[in-house]
Formats: sequence, C-alpha cells, structure tokens
Amino acid sequence: MSMVFWLCFRDGETSISNDQDLYFLCHHCETLDQLSKTLTIKDLSGFIDTSDAEFNFNAESKNPSQISSMNWFSAEDGLVTLRNLKNALQNPKILPTTKAKNRSALLEELELCIMQLEQANGKEFHFQLVM
Repeated sequence: MSMVFWLCFRDGETSISNDQDLYFLCHHCETLDQLSKTLTIKDLSGFIDTSDAEFNFNAESKNPSQISSMNWFSAEDGLVTLRNLKNALQNPKILPTTKAKNRSALLEELELCIMQLEQANGKEFHFQLVM
C-alpha cells in the first residue's frame, strides 16, 4: 500500500483538496527534512496532517472530516520551505544519489505546490497523508 500527500486548504470550516497524488514529496520526505535542517528552514514533515491515515488504521481515532481537529499551517510559512527546497534541488550536487527522473518529478511537485500556495489568499493548508 503506497502513501501519498494531498495538498489541502482550509477555507473556514471547509477543507478543499485537489486530490492530486504527491508521491515524490511523500516518498522523499525524510531526505527533504534532512535538507531542510541544512538550509535552516522548517521541515517538510512539519506541514503534514496524518488524521486521515490514522483514521484508516485505527477505528478509535477522530473522524478526519472534523476539520477543526486537523493540523493547519500558514501558506506563507509553507512557501518559505517549498521555495528553499526547490531552489536547493535545482543544484544536482544537492542529493546527488537522487535519480534525474525522480529529481525532475520532485521539482514538478514542488512547483505545483508553490503555485497553489501562492494563490491561497490567506487560507491555511497542510499536506494530508493518504493511502
């Protein structure tokens, strides 16, 4: 079973997701967190909400449809992390063991998220971990 991220936004009491699988961001999250530490920025994993995955694994956990119980973050804070990660990954000497195809897909996912966060208009966001 493969895990992915979805980029979700909170608009009042409504959660909006594009339901686009962000496989490479999820798959490389630990490596990106290590890079974040080097860049002295907030870790990518710091923007993850796991309530959906927890609900699927544990019937006693809170229903993920309860938006107020989810973790939400400032789009501006997310942009700082994502832009810095993208800029760093454009240098092939950063994470040299990452295959070119994976690096390209990772950069595409980062760019997609950056564009969506730039258009968030003050909405909060998170990366929802889904199965």
